[in-house]
Amino acid sequence: EAFIYARASGYVKKRYVDFGDRVTEGQLLAEIDSPELDNQVAQAGSALAQAEGQAAQTRAQLENQQAQLNLARVTWDRYRILQSRGAIARQDADQQETNFHTNEASVRAAQATVAAADENVKAARSNLDRLVSLQGFEKLRAPFAGIITARNFDIGALISTTGSSQGAPPSVSGGSSGSEMFRLARFDVLRILVDVYQEDAPWVKAGQTGEVFVQEFPNRK
Repeated sequence: EAFIYARASGYVKKRYVDFGDRVTEGQLLAEIDSPELDNQVAQAGSALAQAEGQAAQTRAQLENQQAQLNLARVTWDRYRILQSRGAIARQDADQQETNFHTNEASVRAAQATVAAADENVKAARSNLDRLVSLQGFEKLRAPFAGIITARNFDIGALISTTGSSQGAPPSVSGGSSGSEMFRLARFDVLRILVDVYQEDAPWVKAGQTGEVFVQEFPNRK
């Protein structure tokens, strides 16, 4: 037996089954309209697109910085050779060396920026995946095949993840109303509770078979 609760808050848009209906595993039972959650999914999608755009910009900046570093390295190598031969002033060579080390620092800073941007993309994608998963809970499905034994809401009811609905009708079942939306029972396998005399208890072992008699069917076992 399963007590089926809402995993997304909103209004009941459609109900496909009712008390007494037989359902199969995975069958759609009801749909919840959750505008706030849908809006959060849209916002998360926009945030992911923005994060991906920023990451692309940082990678382009890194490529530019790497190109400038390569040019500064080649220039510094040339000036170093010329300075060793006395062809240029040492001041000019020192300036090119400084430019080279400055570009090295710029590349390292750009690499750190790219790493941070990639982490932002991962966080934004994780948030979107989480919200999309929650959005999937707008559709209630049967966890296993069985019979609906209770239905505690009507179309248009405001559903909360902490209970069935606000202003719920009396439970359409043989029992009292609960906070679940549906109650589902499987009848092909029964759990039977019986009393065992104390002196017989030591002889009861797991896996033993038993014969069950009920008053309604006196000639059957």
